[in-house]
Amino acid sequence: MFTFIATLSISALSIFGFGATTSVPAKTVNGCVIKANTQCKKANLNSAVLAKANLTKANLRGAKLRSANLAGANLSRADLTGADLTGANLTGANLRGANLTNAILKSSKIGKANLTGARAVNADFTSASGVKANLSYINLNGATLVSTNLTSAKLDSSFLFQVNLTNANLSSITAMYSNMTSANLTNANLTNATIDYAFMLGAITTGSVQTGTIFTGTQMSNGTIQK
Repeated sequence: MFTFIATLSISALSIFGFGATTSVPAKTVNGCVIKANTQCKKANLNSAVLAKANLTKANLRGAKLRSANLAGANLSRADLTGADLTGANLTGANLRGANLTNAILKSSKIGKANLTGARAVNADFTSASGVKANLSYINLNGATLVSTNLTSAKLDSSFLFQVNLTNANLSSITAMYSNMTSANLTNANLTNATIDYAFMLGAITTGSVQTGTIFTGTQMSNGTIQK
């Protein structure tokens, strides 16, 4: 009997709208609706607070995201082609499969971010901080990573053809099966890095620190296979 009355009371409350759930409208910033699949091409989102936002498959081509807070945001498969993310905080963000072609990420924070399978051809990561970032299977061909800190990052099976890693901190990275053909590693810090079975033909390693670096099975810059 008690169960029947309780059920009836709840039903009555629902009929009159009491206790009913209502959908919360998506956040809008300068005309850009912050949600999955949003269309915000060339939107001005400079300094926007978008931490943990769901921007899956968002169209952010050419968007301005300078100093934006995207920590923990979901940007998987988002289109960020040509976007300006200078100084943006992408700590812990999900960028799996995102398109960052020609994007600018100078001085950005990508520590612990997941960029697995992302496309970042000709992107600029100068002075970015990516400690423990996951860059496995990423395409960074022709990208600029001068003075970038990628300590303990994962770069397994990544494409780094003609990438500029001058003065980069690559200590303790894993880059197994990566393609570093013609990469510029001048003065890079490769201390305790694991770069097994990689391709480094034509790579420039002048002045690089290789203390404790492992190159098992890697094709070195001169074409020889490291044992």
